[in-house]
Amino acid sequence: MIDLSKRYKLYEIKMPDGEIMKIKKPSQGFLMDLCSITKMCGEDLRVDISDVEQVLGLISGAAARVFSLNTEGVKYTPDMLDDMGIDAEIQMEVIKDYLDFYFGAVQE
Repeated sequence: MIDLSKRYKLYEIKMPDGEIMKIKKPSQGFLMDLCSITKMCGEDLRVDISDVEQVLGLISGAAARVFSLNTEGVKYTPDMLDDMGIDAEIQMEVIKDYLDFYFGAVQE
């Protein structure tokens, strides 16, 4: 029997200040958006140089959305992430790790 009342694990991000931010699971639509971004960048998140501006905009927006799924309800923007020193490379790593975590949790 599947227990739909069981709580899903939360994804955790250790912020530059040492705070642990807990992130909820994505909606189905957002999950599809994240998967599209990773496909656009390639499996290892390498960007085709001809699309770099468009892809970086998508990545920063998606990363801000991931961070905004925090349990504290704080909403993040791409500019806020940049101001915190969370650059495009880190944002791509977070998106990939978040997807790996989410799909791993689904398989459990």
